[in-house]
Amino acid sequence: MAATFALSAERGFSAVTMSAVAGRAGVARQTLYNHFPDVESIVVAAYELHHQENLARLNHTLAAVNGAAEKLEQFIRYQVAAVAHGHQGLVHESSLSPAAQQRVRLLHEQIADTIAGVLADGVQTGVFRSDLDVEAAAHFTLHLLAGAGELVARGEPLPEVADAAKAMVLHGVHG
Repeated sequence: MAATFALSAERGFSAVTMSAVAGRAGVARQTLYNHFPDVESIVVAAYELHHQENLARLNHTLAAVNGAAEKLEQFIRYQVAAVAHGHQGLVHESSLSPAAQQRVRLLHEQIADTIAGVLADGVQTGVFRSDLDVEAAAHFTLHLLAGAGELVARGEPLPEVADAAKAMVLHGVHG
């Protein structure tokens, strides 16, 4: 999995071949074929593993704070940093087969469900607007944070970008 991520980060998805992954991992190419039928299956498996680890770290981060507003702020900072450091994607989904795209979409839905839970808690406790469309706000927030992470990846300072994203999201949920 580490070899797959390293190759993709260094040279792009087109550099991820069975031979290249085997060479980077220090195993025989046939060893990979014993576990994965093709490059796409390695990429998706690596993405799933990394996503589950990332989701566990996010949930740990959120568990350390109380209240919907504080959880939302932590979520925003975490996601901006994660996107900025390349933790949100190994490959553009459009280069995957429809079945693999569906597997990746399910992973994204887990993150959307996490933020939707925070937003719903905020609505229920009166911290956020009572008319907030939680599902739509969750998806809008994720897209905003993806864009914010891209700004940081291009050199904008993380604290300032995260603060701007936080201000936008909080304005939206408070009204």
